[in-house]
Amino acid sequence: MGRSAGGAAAGGFNFQAAATALAYVHVLTSQPLDWICGQTDVPREVESETGAPWDDIRIVCEDGARIEVQVKKGLTRGLQALECGA
Repeated sequence: MGRSAGGAAAGGFNFQAAATALAYVHVLTSQPLDWICGQTDVPREVESETGAPWDDIRIVCEDGARIEVQVKKGLTRGLQALECGA
């Protein structure tokens, strides 16, 4: 039988919940997320745990663009993100 990941998993789930809540705040305020370089990414819909390959969060923007998010607590930005202006 498998073992529970315990605190490490809980930390990741809390981070995912915080990222989802942030997206919902942007829906309510009609403000762009600024997650996508060169795009005005104002979300209008947010879904969690969609079953898609990048299933943690799915965001549909006002312009119809879709953002699929796989939330990872321990990642850091590299030079590519900096070049994008993030």
